[in-house]
Amino acid sequence: MSAAIRLEELTKKFGSLVAVDGLTVDIRPGGVVGLLGPNGAGKSTTIRMLLGLVRATSGTATILGESVDHPDRYMGHVGALVESPAFYPKLSGYDNMRSLAALDGQPDGRIDEVLEIVHLTSRRGDRVAEYSLGMKQRLGIAAALLRDPDILILDEPMNGLDPAGIVEIRGLLKELGDGGKTILVSSHLLAEVQAVADRVIIINRGRLVFEGDLASLLERAAHEVIVAPDKPEDLAALATTFEQAGFAPTVEGRTIRVADAVDDPARLNRLAFDNGITLAELRVHDEDLEAVFLRMTNREMGL
Repeated sequence: MSAAIRLEELTKKFGSLVAVDGLTVDIRPGGVVGLLGPNGAGKSTTIRMLLGLVRATSGTATILGESVDHPDRYMGHVGALVESPAFYPKLSGYDNMRSLAALDGQPDGRIDEVLEIVHLTSRRGDRVAEYSLGMKQRLGIAAALLRDPDILILDEPMNGLDPAGIVEIRGLLKELGDGGKTILVSSHLLAEVQAVADRVIIINRGRLVFEGDLASLLERAAHEVIVAPDKPEDLAALATTFEQAGFAPTVEGRTIRVADAVDDPARLNRLAFDNGITLAELRVHDEDLEAVFLRMTNREMGL
């Protein structure tokens, strides 16, 4: 088996709405894979098809070599967290987990193991009502880990968290991925996915926009030098100076963007100085994952 999860022309329609449109993706075992897309891109529908909660209109998908038409054949090896986890607020974290373990046929001994994994051992006896949102998300991940799954599927696990909670979940996902589990995380928090994912899948309007490792995606990032003269009236003269020197400047507002000078911004500084122009700003700008994503999805939408 070369792929932990495989989608082949997977399509889901709700009446005239095409939520997922011919999605073909292979996810190899191990590591963290980010499933990215704006709201309404089809991320949650894709996840629900993988979990057997929604039946595909056409196409196929397999998890651990088994068709999603028969989720009973693979769900024993899959843990999932879809939307916000629901717990009994008046029960402790441990007692909530004990109820879930009993329903899933897992031994009580596994509870302490998963609470340790998600760093909740010290709070195991506290009522869930006293947990922060980040702690509740970690408890939800602990519940998904009870059966020690090979694959963990998480739908927007960092949604609504404060910065501290996001850091908690990000660190946990990295630990689990490094430990050999295959983790599929859907999110629209692109910067957080950039910090944790090994590979990314970008979809928009149900269609595949990009699939590959993070390094390959970031190779598509734009790199440019941002230059601004101290005196706005020097803007046109500075752009002309750069153009005469062989660069391709683009004037944008009160700044100039020079895409072909990232290896030698000092030359731009010298050109300005030699022409009597004082600079207020000179910096190299590299697009982050969010900027690349927005540019790619806007292009895919024809904007």
